[in-house]
Amino acid sequence: MIHANMNTNIVLAAVAACVASLATGAAHAEIPDEVVVGGIFDITGSWAAEGEASKNAAVQAVADFNDYLDGIGADWRMTMKVEDAQAQGSVAFDKITALRGTGVNLMLGMGFSSHITVAASYIEQNNILVISHASQALNLATDDSVFRLVPNDGNQAFAIDAMLDDANIEVLVLVTRADAWGDGLRNSMTEMFNGTVVEGIRYDVPAKDLSAEVGVLDQQVGELIDQYGADKIGVLFVGVDEFLLMIEQMAFYENVKDVRWFGSNTQGQNAELTQNESALEFVEATMFTATRQQLGMTNHITTHVDTFMDDMYGYDPTTYTYAAYDSVWLLGTAILQAGSTDADTLTAAIPLVAQHMIGAAGQLLLTEHGDLVPAAYDIRQIRDGEWTDIAVYDPATRSIVR
Repeated sequence: MIHANMNTNIVLAAVAACVASLATGAAHAEIPDEVVVGGIFDITGSWAAEGEASKNAAVQAVADFNDYLDGIGADWRMTMKVEDAQAQGSVAFDKITALRGTGVNLMLGMGFSSHITVAASYIEQNNILVISHASQALNLATDDSVFRLVPNDGNQAFAIDAMLDDANIEVLVLVTRADAWGDGLRNSMTEMFNGTVVEGIRYDVPAKDLSAEVGVLDQQVGELIDQYGADKIGVLFVGVDEFLLMIEQMAFYENVKDVRWFGSNTQGQNAELTQNESALEFVEATMFTATRQQLGMTNHITTHVDTFMDDMYGYDPTTYTYAAYDSVWLLGTAILQAGSTDADTLTAAIPLVAQHMIGAAGQLLLTEHGDLVPAAYDIRQIRDGEWTDIAVYDPATRSIVR
């Protein structure tokens, strides 16, 4: 297994042998002295906390990887041009075109599926390679030059469905972002859920005021309670930091607080839900339950990322933060092994490199479409003010295990 040892002097036998063989070859000359990559993260906007953390993890990874290059005597270094997508697909498109205009065609970040959706044609036409740390939409599991270091939502939908069944939910109300990711899970759950699905609300982003949507939702839930009973109804939220805004506005309503609430992988590792007093009261009152992609076996890379992220923020990284860190090492190692920064060459090399690589989140084995191989999902609730794992979704049996 190729893996990153975070002690500054790293000598990996497999990679070192490859570097030695490339040192005298023509391919090695294809790597410029400075390899510039784009880092498009959502530093402001509706996912700013995660965007900032993921950006900082990637920045640290670049520094660590350059230490590694120095340790093995490589004659090139990686630098990253960081841009802020502001959690908006249109802004992400502007950033990727601007970076490409400066000659950069290797991109990291692009965390929302909407970022990739709006830029898909441009990525293909301009020979751009993307490694995303958070995009999950099922419809983006295609043969292209985009790699995603998270499992796609085709896997998570089964976990959410099993979570709802385990909670004896018979009526599902959907509350989702109006983007590629939100629509993808909305469609999957509509097709998959073995019960009554209510459209609920589909809100535009960026969202600064959801009071009208919350009012409509409360009325819908009230009518459903009269028809089915509160214990049979579950609300599934698919979004990011808009949840905190929505919770603030739901304080003025009653029906929405009388039923169970559920969330996806994004909310299942949201530390702000435990730190915000109003949010904590809401999630505990509604027995808010969410999925979280399960990590592989903890290793020295995990510990390294945990340590520097704890120093910065005082809490554990999310799976997206780990993936942002790993994306730098996957790209850098692929460049090193292939002896090239050509996007087509790297697109062919990355799946082969990834299958022999371990990162902070565990093994980086990819599917045929370049997404992380499906993992188990933890089923989580906030109890006594802390996230607690209450069960596991097993993808092999598609069932909840306690």
